[in-house]
Amino acid sequence: DLGCGTGLMVPALHEVGIVFARMEGVDLSPEMLKKCLDKGPPGGVGYDRLVCGDLLDVFSASVVDLIDSNAPRVNIEHPQTESVAASGKPQEVKDHFDLVLAADVFVYVGDLEPVMRRTANWLSGPRALFAFSTEAPLPRVGTDFPCPGYELTETGRYRHFKEYVSNT
Repeated sequence: DLGCGTGLMVPALHEVGIVFARMEGVDLSPEMLKKCLDKGPPGGVGYDRLVCGDLLDVFSASVVDLIDSNAPRVNIEHPQTESVAASGKPQEVKDHFDLVLAADVFVYVGDLEPVMRRTANWLSGPRALFAFSTEAPLPRVGTDFPCPGYELTETGRYRHFKEYVSNT
């Protein structure tokens, strides 16, 4: 769960009967992750691993620092970005993901190429899924989408053009 915040995604998935053997989340904000942990039983609201860092940090297998020792099952990890293989690919099959989610996250990211590429490397196979949302720009009559394919709005959120997302 990229940009998991306070952990809204796992309970929503459980409500519709979607349960995974393992669920991991990443968020930039340690405060949001702490709220996620505080919401429920050990492990917060259903995460097996919470990573405090950039979206790409969840694709790291090693841990530098574990905080929040009060949670018996799940800690918030601060991985070393150097620990990710140079290729950006997982070292073992068990490290692959069947599903990667990014709901209301890409409005804070302009260039989607790095996260799309890294996610594709970590998906478990042809049936794996990367589900995400983007905010579309207002329609423009008679113009092509601008390079680089996204725009920053006056509210500080990014809008991504359909063609850019499809091509990325």
